Amino acid sequence: MATILLIEDTQPLSELYSYSIGSAGYTVVTASSGVEGLEIIKRQPVDLVLLDIMLPGVNGLNVLKQIKENPETNHIPVIMVSVLEQDAILKQARDAGANGYLFKDHITPDVLVEEVQKYLKTDQPVPSTP
Repeated sequence: MATILLIEDTQPLSELYSYSIGSAGYTVVTASSGVEGLEIIKRQPVDLVLLDIMLPGVNGLNVLKQIKENPETNHIPVIMVSVLEQDAILKQARDAGANGYLFKDHITPDVLVEEVQKYLKTDQPVPSTP
């Protein structure tokens, strides 16, 4: 099953999102800062990143840019997650290569899992038949 990197600095949300995604059968790796998330991506392959915008140190938009500008990681789908519902922020995220954008106020476990599944379907290899 796919590995999801969740970069979220708010512990209760990190736990809720991890539980929701993990319950759907995915492996979840968590980071509480952008720097930590970038280090994880360097050390292990991930299939999708859920990325908060407002992070300590390096913000989520800068993490997104680093992921998308690196030829080794630019294929990884990134879904931005934020409380910020501003058109300018959405545009910056899209321009930087975000594949999706979820507003924290509208996230339910089902919506989160559906978004993850939606972006993994296009990037998952088709199993070969014997």
